[in-house]
Amino acid sequence: EAASQAFWRKPAAGLNRYEAATLAAVLPNPRRMRADRPSRYVAERRDFIVDQMRGLGGQAYLERLAGSPPE
Repeated sequence: EAASQAFWRKPAAGLNRYEAATLAAVLPNPRRMRADRPSRYVAERRDFIVDQMRGLGGQAYLERLAGSPPE
């Protein structure tokens, strides 16, 4: 939440997939890597994360996670 507010001045729930993936991409070392000015390395990690999100089904996947467990 704090990073979302710091970089994009909005709540984490309001991030689009690229903003969220950029934050995830800098998690290994947020002091060295920048979400607001991503290096080529961070941009490549972000793109990989977005591809993984698509492969899991994007928003539908997240909604399934939030739903009730299977019976």
